[in-house]
Amino acid sequence: MGLCPKQTKLLFELKYLNQNNMKQKKLFNIISISLFFLLNGCSNPKPTFQDFIGTWVSEDGGEIIFKEDSICIVKGIYAKQINPFSEEKVSLSGEGQWRIRTKDSNGYDQYNIAIYLKGVIYFSLFISGEGLLDNKPPWYLFDYIGDPDELNLYKFTKSK
Repeated sequence: MGLCPKQTKLLFELKYLNQNNMKQKKLFNIISISLFFLLNGCSNPKPTFQDFIGTWVSEDGGEIIFKEDSICIVKGIYAKQINPFSEEKVSLSGEGQWRIRTKDSNGYDQYNIAIYLKGVIYFSLFISGEGLLDNKPPWYLFDYIGDPDELNLYKFTKSK
């Protein structure tokens, strides 16, 4: 049983409308997803100086106090945790300066805090947070212990 020309034309138009509707749905989905990422990316907070003022502690009892005047006080941080070539028993304590940087020591885009202890050492701690991209507060500070690929972190969280 064959189709008459009107039926053939109607089937063609329905098929064309269905294909067009699917293309519109795909386009709508692509635009929606793009807008979501664009708007979400623009609204992510960046770490600020004020976010870090206070006391930060590590699991092994190390402590860093960041003050508003860029002074920091370091207590009981084992040098081995931030420098694998240091002696195991050496503990860093002292007063120094701190600042937030947007690039790490190798020039890569990575928020970090540089700490300069008077007459002793310079070291930095990376800034990370919550969320899919680790870019939302609450923030935490860390350095890698050993090989970064092992994700073994010397981590500081804000206590006060």
